[in-house]
Amino acid sequence: MRNYPWWPGMVVDTTEEGVPESLTKEKTGFSLIKFFGTKNFQWVEYKNIQHLSTDFKARSKSNDVLLRYSVEEAALASSNSKKYLTLLEETNCEICKTGEKPEELLLCDKCDLGFHTYCLSPPLKEIPETEWFCQSCKKSSEATIANAQSITPSALSMGVVGLHNLAASCFMNSAIQCLVPFDEFRDALFETEDNGNPLIYTMKSILRTLWEGKIVDPQVLIKYKEACGNILDLKYHNNEHQDLNEFLIHLLDHIHEHVKKVEGEKKEKETNGNENRGTFIEEYFDGMISRERTCPKGHSNVTKEVFRILTVPFPPEHSAKKQRALQLTDMLKSISGEENLHCRCEECGGSEDQTFAQKTEISQWPSILVLHLGRFTSLRNDKRWWSNKISTEVKFPLEGLDVSHSGTGPHYDLVAVANHMGGTKGGHYWAHIKVKSSWYNSNDEVVKLVQAQDVQSSHAYMLLYRRRQ
Repeated sequence: MRNYPWWPGMVVDTTEEGVPESLTKEKTGFSLIKFFGTKNFQWVEYKNIQHLSTDFKARSKSNDVLLRYSVEEAALASSNSKKYLTLLEETNCEICKTGEKPEELLLCDKCDLGFHTYCLSPPLKEIPETEWFCQSCKKSSEATIANAQSITPSALSMGVVGLHNLAASCFMNSAIQCLVPFDEFRDALFETEDNGNPLIYTMKSILRTLWEGKIVDPQVLIKYKEACGNILDLKYHNNEHQDLNEFLIHLLDHIHEHVKKVEGEKKEKETNGNENRGTFIEEYFDGMISRERTCPKGHSNVTKEVFRILTVPFPPEHSAKKQRALQLTDMLKSISGEENLHCRCEECGGSEDQTFAQKTEISQWPSILVLHLGRFTSLRNDKRWWSNKISTEVKFPLEGLDVSHSGTGPHYDLVAVANHMGGTKGGHYWAHIKVKSSWYNSNDEVVKLVQAQDVQSSHAYMLLYRRRQ
């Protein structure tokens, strides 16, 4: 339920304090808005933004206390800041085509179109406290559920259960299935309070049902998909083909931010905020890349970069056409090493064309190593750019991956593989997962037992390894 046709906010940049990591990536044609009162952030299209007049209180005739407070806060901020104050574009009722009586204008929780409560048939006496969908979206959801219920997913054992594909949701199903075997992640998520967050709540529900060996209700999957679309702000509810790597990055980042907020509130109450402990996402997934640059006069500078998912690039010659198979261990070596760079040393004030020696290494390996094979690239000639998918097979070990390249470890064992079949503008995702020493092919509703050698293929896109203790 959302009955606010507009809300006051301020245009900010991605360095603003409090901006979630999942929203720090710039979006063309959008402005990042910090909303007054709620302190929420959201990327909003330029066309949906209007400048507020200085007569802020005249803009609001709502009886809602939070909206009144937000308008007052906007008025106060306007006298202390030169930044533009904005609001979401006022919404008209789809039936009477007017925006009058905004306090009685109800927005559909799926399509965001507005409807006056008194224009509906039958009319509503008040704004619903729960989710509300217009007739068009309600029929669409009912058709999706009916179609899903006509197919019964496989349910082989605890943690080995298929998931309904709800209109191009294979990428989400594959992401969930790849996380299923990691009991450390699952247990930590179960202990996390959702605090009304629909993404966290539905994800916990899905994982819990899968580990009970039961089939997940399609309506729960629909709520999860819509929560991902709204909260991650990636428009997944539009049934478009999506990149699994991008989705998993945003999903883990959101869980991290949620846990940080929940734990922060707990610490504030229990320890007055003196403790500073990382989240379980940081504990399990985060690694570190270190780069040391040394100028000709010996001045050194070390930078460190945290990664949650490590992209493994293909050699340039593999971008044009299918080549012979590559070894994952050789591809990992290309991430570390030494190279020469041309830049300026701030300490000695050298010229721009100084030659620096840069040494790159992975200085911290995570407990759960998520490798993204960089199959999707951009190519160009004299006339144009175009997208390309590299189909070269990558040979990867199922057990004992030595990331040190010297036998000293750490060593990793493969737990899950996300596969992709298709091109740059479409395709299909499915997963191979290892549950209790057996490998399974998890392809939406269908899950079947496979041999270990069946896991290796040229379709592998993401590899999830667990570090040996």
